[in-house]
Amino acid sequence: MSGLSEKELIRRKVMEIRRGLSPAKREQYSLRAAERLAALPEFRAAHTVMLYRAVRDELSLESLPTLPASSCKRFVYPRCLSGPAAGSEMAALLPGGWEPGAFGIPEPAKASSEIVPPGEIDLVVCPGAAFDCRGVRLGMGAGYYDRFLPLCSNAAVSIAAFEAQRVPSLPASPSDFPMDFAVTEENLYLFPPRESKISPFPEKTVRVVAAVLCHEDRIFAARRGYGAWKDFWEFPGGKIEPGETPEEALAREILEELDTKILVGKKLARVEYDYPDFHLSMDCFACRVLSGSLTLLEHESACWLPAAELDSVDWLPADLSLIRHLQQGGFPCD
Repeated sequence: MSGLSEKELIRRKVMEIRRGLSPAKREQYSLRAAERLAALPEFRAAHTVMLYRAVRDELSLESLPTLPASSCKRFVYPRCLSGPAAGSEMAALLPGGWEPGAFGIPEPAKASSEIVPPGEIDLVVCPGAAFDCRGVRLGMGAGYYDRFLPLCSNAAVSIAAFEAQRVPSLPASPSDFPMDFAVTEENLYLFPPRESKISPFPEKTVRVVAAVLCHEDRIFAARRGYGAWKDFWEFPGGKIEPGETPEEALAREILEELDTKILVGKKLARVEYDYPDFHLSMDCFACRVLSGSLTLLEHESACWLPAAELDSVDWLPADLSLIRHLQQGGFPCD
């Protein structure tokens, strides 16, 4: 074991954890992840989606094409064209049948399936052994996806995995293709844009919560009145204190910042973002006001923004990925 690389050691450890999930839990978690994926704006807007066939104890997306949101979509799957020694090439095929393929993975039958150009793919959902908070994906080491994904110039790229496969940080090389988001049975993770990532990875991670307050198709935005990001706009919220759940922290923060009691609803996403001095991990929840008038106790100003005006203010960088998600998928209003 001492001769193994850091990636291989992590791969073995996480896959052992994955194998420890019971078949019933794997089935339950797989269905949850598929339903979460089907609800995403990136999925709903996609015409051609590249999936994978799960083997052994991987998270399975077999139920996804049967869900109502999959109607009229074209699902393509990978086929290996050459082995690792010859370049680890693969293609996306519209299956006309199946046959045993490389590494024991079912692949579209060569004779009856149609090759689809990578540029026609709108969304790629990758398998993987592990992923981290910056969107680095750890595969099985052969490099098939890392060579194929750069060809998918019009596609959003995601990993589907069990929550247990998330690790704090993975070693990355220049050839590793970063994920735009990850879907698990518990969370949607929105990762930093590729161009915004700080190198090396910030040593400090700060966990915060944010409230997406929605009313009559408008989102509440608050303007900071302090600190290095003064005058930038944000979703209100703050840090999670020791012993608090994210929901408890958010209710407390909104009461302290805005003198308002809120109902904390469903989690929308966890935003991951690198600031120069720290990595931010922000759980974002759909919320609504129970009582109070959103009195500004810490912010400089605030407003309710309709979808058409979300880009009219300067948002904090970490909030922008959630803004894009809301613009694509609609506001979580009752």
